[in-house]
Amino acid sequence: MKLNNDKSKKDFKKEIDVLRKMKDSKNSVKFFSHFDDKENEILILEFCECDLQTIIEKNNKLNINQIFILLNKLMKVLNICKVKI
Repeated sequence: MKLNNDKSKKDFKKEIDVLRKMKDSKNSVKFFSHFDDKENEILILEFCECDLQTIIEKNNKLNINQIFILLNKLMKVLNICKVKI
């Protein structure tokens, strides 16, 4: 990721802080580390077989129980991050 202004650098630092807060969460991708070279900021994250969009597209529809499970996991992550919605 290229960070070419102060706002993007600040946002990237916030992202790292959020990932660190979620380190023990079962409901989010694991953050291992980050580093930069002269041009890019690089995140080292857990490998995931697929993403939420792929799951939804593959299943075409989610039933109410699947939606509840996904929302429950999302709310847990948001609570860890203290994100207000």
